[in-house]
Amino acid sequence: MNYRNALIGLAAGDAWGYQVEFTSYSRMGGAVAPPTGTWVISDDTQMTLALEDALQPGQSVAEATAAIVREFSAWARSPLNDRAPGNTCMGSIRNLDAGRQWFEPGGAIESAGCGAVMRLLPATTDDDRWVGLTTLQAVITHRHPLAVISALVLADAVRRPEGRFLARGIELIDAISDGGWPGLSEPCLAEVLAPLLIDIPSWIASEAPTLRNHLVAAQGRLARGADGDPCAGVGEGWDAGTATALALMVADAPLSPFAALQWAATSNGDSDSIAAMAGMLIGAGADSPTFWGDAGVSPTFEPEYRPRL
Repeated sequence: MNYRNALIGLAAGDAWGYQVEFTSYSRMGGAVAPPTGTWVISDDTQMTLALEDALQPGQSVAEATAAIVREFSAWARSPLNDRAPGNTCMGSIRNLDAGRQWFEPGGAIESAGCGAVMRLLPATTDDDRWVGLTTLQAVITHRHPLAVISALVLADAVRRPEGRFLARGIELIDAISDGGWPGLSEPCLAEVLAPLLIDIPSWIASEAPTLRNHLVAAQGRLARGADGDPCAGVGEGWDAGTATALALMVADAPLSPFAALQWAATSNGDSDSIAAMAGMLIGAGADSPTFWGDAGVSPTFEPEYRPRL
């Protein structure tokens, strides 16, 4: 995985789709052009950078949890947090700020919203603990098995950006359902989810059929062509399951990186998250330091974020 290209792709897709996040496909009037002038990112990139700040090598699960809560709380209070942040993220953070633990009643909201997947990139880089850290960043605001299994499928794709994203995602879902996926026995995952007092493989696999159906629907949508509204027949991407399916679908599409981001942004749903996640996947598989510029994607981000991006 090329982390920098993944991060740039995430932020570029985010800014591209953010222009039309709440605009219906019928009102777009054709393919959405990339931003002119400054590329303004949304909460998707902001929370990704907050997670990047939180996760440090050698942290215990308790230390990582405290750091994520601290950085997410700082983001929530920031004057730059004025870009339609998700209700679940904001509500869960308010509960954590009030002293609740994410796993307690009144802690993280039980929701499968896409906030659990759009920001996960920094959690994917720890080779020994990526399953647990990916799960932690999801459940800390979205305490739902569909949020977790979607995050694990997307994170696996980021770590292995070799194409066939939808097919490999289905293979992973089936392995989770059968209990044979090695990631289910990762010690960090067990430690993260221990407070829920659940059978971890069964809990995660409980939403495997839902996510599998979304990925199969995305395969059918892609077979009809990489044009028109990408959400048609799949879903609008406001939840973790359909957002993951749409991102994998766009990354699988036989399109240039520029055209892929444009297709993702020109959608009837959560355009910024879909394009951000697709850009993350596309960038993760690109080694050239000039990859995005060579592809015709040359964003000028806001001064506050330019040094990071």
